Amino acid sequence: MKKVVILGTGGTSIDILDTIADINDNYVGLKCVGFLDDNKKLWGKEVQGVKVLGPLKKASDLDDVYFI
Repeated sequence: MKKVVILGTGGTSIDILDTIADINDNYVGLKCVGFLDDNKKLWGKEVQGVKVLGPLKKASDLDDVYFI
């Protein structure tokens, strides 16, 4: 299973999350483990059931994930 973190929480990010779900309908292999977004009001909250992990600069702290 490949772990994915989506950068940003805007409309395109939701489309990406939907695409990951569609891919997993046919091939289980991706898991979105969170979003990164610089909007402090979103940190720790969920967007479409996926947690906002913190700001974009936190990407350097995350290991073994792919970023979209």
